[in-house]
Amino acid sequence: MTARRYLGVPLLLAGLAGVGCKKDDGVAEAMNGARLLTEAYRDALQGKLTSALNDEGPAAAIRVCNVEAPAIGAKVLGGQREGWMIQRTALRVRNPANAPNEWQRRGLEALQERIERGTAPAAAEWHEVEEGALRYMRAIPLGGMCTLCHGDPESIPQEVKDELARLYPEERAVGFSEGELRGAFVVTVPLETR
Repeated sequence: MTARRYLGVPLLLAGLAGVGCKKDDGVAEAMNGARLLTEAYRDALQGKLTSALNDEGPAAAIRVCNVEAPAIGAKVLGGQREGWMIQRTALRVRNPANAPNEWQRRGLEALQERIERGTAPAAAEWHEVEEGALRYMRAIPLGGMCTLCHGDPESIPQEVKDELARLYPEERAVGFSEGELRGAFVVTVPLETR
């Protein structure tokens, strides 16, 4: 995604402020908005991670996920969508603050099932409408550069292990292979009913 498209996402979402004149139409619009958000978040986060890896090495990338990822999500959301939320979660989390709640766990398990049945990990998504909101999840497959921090523990560089131990003493997000389901982007969109 280009920087121009990333910066324009809040503007593209401006038309979705009152989704839901008809429930089905509102869900379709909310799904489109959720997809745009996850694409923008993914691309912005990947860009920051790639820059950190290239400029400072893998330990710097950990700090991007630790400090900058939430700010990137807020920036992508643009602060213009009251009640909208975007975050990341996983079944095996690095940061306990990203642990899934009950419905997110259900969604992650559904994503895993879809991938096991042949859905390409990058295309796997799940949603439900519950409690007046669209709950949307899009799979995060482990990319090649991510194995430096999330791959085989024996292959993770010592400087990365040291930084992980410092920032995440309850580390559980290692041992993944490239292409495997690492987690998911989560978007919640309130649906207006009339």
